[in-house]
Amino acid sequence: MTAAMMMEPLVETPPRFRANLALVLFLTTLLTAGGAAIVRWTLVIPGDSVSTATNTLAHQPLFQMLLAADLISVACRVAMTLLFYELFKSVNELLSLLAASFSLVSCLIVAISSFFHIAALIVLRGAQYLNIVAVQPLPDLVLMFLRLRAQAYSISLVVFAVYCLLIASFIFFKSSLLPRVVGALMPRLSSSPRHGEAR
Repeated sequence: MTAAMMMEPLVETPPRFRANLALVLFLTTLLTAGGAAIVRWTLVIPGDSVSTATNTLAHQPLFQMLLAADLISVACRVAMTLLFYELFKSVNELLSLLAASFSLVSCLIVAISSFFHIAALIVLRGAQYLNIVAVQPLPDLVLMFLRLRAQAYSISLVVFAVYCLLIASFIFFKSSLLPRVVGALMPRLSSSPRHGEAR
């Protein structure tokens, strides 16, 4: 069986199925990001670096799962972006490409923000290994990394909101693949879960 024959069923999937799959990926992105935000709010205490460091060390597996949630959310968002681009490029290829560009830039920002999450974990683990967690600059450094992550994530949400507005206009005005109510709700849904862990 050649690779072209294996790819053929994917290319020939009905547009309605691809639209529904894109919508499921969008909802998965929101649920994953929203769940991670709620957990972050329990671990990170704004303005209290020592409590944040203590919470993070006490719940290291949970802290690592937050990174996994971010990466799953990005993967779903990339897949959703590609599906929506394929669906709407026949309506207006330039606008569809512009929308996809906003979404992919947003995904890139989230991926970059994940490095701040990793940096915080590395500092904490090193401090724990050397038994110097109580040395004040280290918890402050961890909180600074988490604040940088939160700020980068907030920027990604603004960029993603532009994408959602463009896709919503496609759904609302141009497409019969998805209900118009989805187009009306999409910008509102995209701005609901925020990763404000270091407010």
